[in-house]
Amino acid sequence: MRLQEYRPLTVVAIGKTTTAPHARNVLAGSGLAEIPFRVVAFPGRPEHKATFHCEMDAILREAYRHDIL
Repeated sequence: MRLQEYRPLTVVAIGKTTTAPHARNVLAGSGLAEIPFRVVAFPGRPEHKATFHCEMDAILREAYRHDIL
């Protein structure tokens, strides 16, 4: 599968209720279920924008600390 060719070190799904379940299924089906997987709120609604930015900030900081980015 193409996802295996990318060899991701982590995966972030944007959209907790719609995207996350599908992304988890794809990772599992690709043999990549052990890869760190994070989910953030979709920022399309005004009330979710602050949450999205806070969650992504934490994820990016962690990725930098672990030399993923």
